[in-house]
Amino acid sequence: MMKASSLPVASPFKVRLWILSLAIVGLIYLPLLFWGGIICDDWGDIRQTWDCIGFFNCYREWFPLFSNRPLAPLPITLSTQLFSTHYSWYVITNTLIYLVALGLTTRALRDFLGSFALNTFFILAAVPCIAMPVIASPINQLTATVAFLYWAISINLLRSFCQNGRPASYVLSYLILLCGFLTYEIILPLLLLTAFIPALLKPQNLTKRPSKQWLTYFVQFIMPILGVLLLVILWQKVLAPQFMEVFSRLDINGSHLLRNLYTWISVFIFQLPKLFIKAIPAISLYELVVFLFIGAFFYLGMQQEKKQQGQKLNWGFFWICLASFVSSSLIFILSDQSAVSWGYQARGLSSTWFALAILLACLTQMASLSTSKIRLVSIFLILFFTCFSALSFSIQRDKYIESWQLQMHILGDAVALIKKQAIGPNASIIGNVPRYTANNYNRELVFSQSWDFPAALVLYAQNQVRGGIVVDSRGNDLQNLRIENGIATVNDKGIVDFTNLWLYDYEPKTNKGELSRIKNSAELQVLITQWQQK
Repeated sequence: MMKASSLPVASPFKVRLWILSLAIVGLIYLPLLFWGGIICDDWGDIRQTWDCIGFFNCYREWFPLFSNRPLAPLPITLSTQLFSTHYSWYVITNTLIYLVALGLTTRALRDFLGSFALNTFFILAAVPCIAMPVIASPINQLTATVAFLYWAISINLLRSFCQNGRPASYVLSYLILLCGFLTYEIILPLLLLTAFIPALLKPQNLTKRPSKQWLTYFVQFIMPILGVLLLVILWQKVLAPQFMEVFSRLDINGSHLLRNLYTWISVFIFQLPKLFIKAIPAISLYELVVFLFIGAFFYLGMQQEKKQQGQKLNWGFFWICLASFVSSSLIFILSDQSAVSWGYQARGLSSTWFALAILLACLTQMASLSTSKIRLVSIFLILFFTCFSALSFSIQRDKYIESWQLQMHILGDAVALIKKQAIGPNASIIGNVPRYTANNYNRELVFSQSWDFPAALVLYAQNQVRGGIVVDSRGNDLQNLRIENGIATVNDKGIVDFTNLWLYDYEPKTNKGELSRIKNSAELQVLITQWQQK
């Protein structure tokens, strides 16, 4: 047993930094934890497992939709089985998993960054203002937060192996990394950290002969990563297609490569600056208090200056961080998708923000070791970026709280009308409902897909509703609503027929909706024409 005096004791400086960091993150997150809810795919996630019996039956219901990521349904199924319609528990669970992943990441990086830089990473990574759905969609994005947690555990095990040489840590590290990739490929850019951080840690069992060091390192630390990627590709492209349909995200299009890269770059050149500028009028007393805490954190962090005079920056770590951030663009290049920082599609930028937070933490370390003038300017710029990232995140948070309140109001109104008019069992609903919140800041969603509003009605109206589609005529977004072969369809592949078809039309000005019967395709075509002419 270790004596109490031999236990490591955190310095008062580190304790104060962590107290401030947790206070800042707590101030930012508490409103969401108290009053937040779910959006978009989350409704479909609950609906998917609403009627099935038992965990394994519900898990199987997700295939072949998740055939490319067979472990992704595990956190979704587990959470929906546990929490059902207790929405706040999804928000709390997803948030805690993400923050634990960030905490474990700071632990893995402490060989390269000081306390000030590590806490800067924690604060910045906790406010993914260009990837808000990773927090605001707490059921579906459990796949992302759990994948980040897998990666954080994996990198810590790898660090442990480099320090003590235990084979169990080595094997577990790559097995857990494989679990991460079978949950969500969003962690792809972080592989550069996994691949090259061991080189900086100088593993004990690496051969001393320089001529063979590179080969030994390649076999020991690069080949397992290539093996993980090969297993994932084999599953998606060879094995799984033998017995089910596979929706693989690996879809490289050479002609779109430069376009997709440009969309990723434009997030930082155009989209993020616009968000910051747009946020200025929204600064409130609450945000000023957060700014005050962030300022106190940076002031305290600068006190580390004298203690670091003799330290040197690990340039190898800086280049790894920079390469990891730049490689985040591969998420969009390999999947042939455009990068956007707004709406639900912004979830694709979650690993970009994660890698950016690590890079900015590294730059914070560089600034702390620089000459006085460079240090002050650099720290001020990082302070400015941190404050406005937190502000932008907070505004979106408030808009998603507003979205949740509006969703619940619309659902309550619609369900009351459904029960009042006794529309009969197995009705289909066309929901003419808001896509975004009023005066939205970054396209914060209300209802947007055929699996959110209709799925929510299925939960609340039970057997009276079987499905539906969603449009927003007041927002000029009919989602290409059209009539084909006696059925109505929209872009997201939602369909309804005219057997017991109804329209729920919500009017934001009166905060009320109307429920009316659509008897045939001619009546719907008249409505479509009226909406198009507005």
